[in-house]
Amino acid sequence: MNSKNTILFFIVLICDRITKYWAYHYLEHGFNVSSFLSFNLTFNRGIACGIFNVPDEMIFWSVNCFVITLYCAFAFFFYQRMHAALELIGATFILAGGISNILDRFLYHGVIDFIIFSIGFWSCPAFNIADAAIMFGVMLIGYLWLNE
Repeated sequence: MNSKNTILFFIVLICDRITKYWAYHYLEHGFNVSSFLSFNLTFNRGIACGIFNVPDEMIFWSVNCFVITLYCAFAFFFYQRMHAALELIGATFILAGGISNILDRFLYHGVIDFIIFSIGFWSCPAFNIADAAIMFGVMLIGYLWLNE
């Protein structure tokens, strides 16, 4: 990872940690910014979109082991394969977001999610900056691979 990717990594990580700190300490009661955007503090003990989000401790720690194993495999895979600058940027977003979410799992026993977009009766699952960074990184790498 070069110095620009290292800086990007820490920018994503710090932005996510700051917004999660704000949500954890100041978002006791959710509020609507508009009919489209609201903030509501939740703790996701599962994986993406709340899958496996249950109070059972055994499932929680199993999910944690799975997530950590997945991110270690991802880091190794991209360390071996990445050569293009844009692929490295995508991987940097994914790794920074993943590490921040893994920190939450140990600090709060669940990932802090608080951003919610809604249109009419539809509402997306709550997410955070790390989730957005992961999604952006995946989309960037997917786009690059599809257009090779």
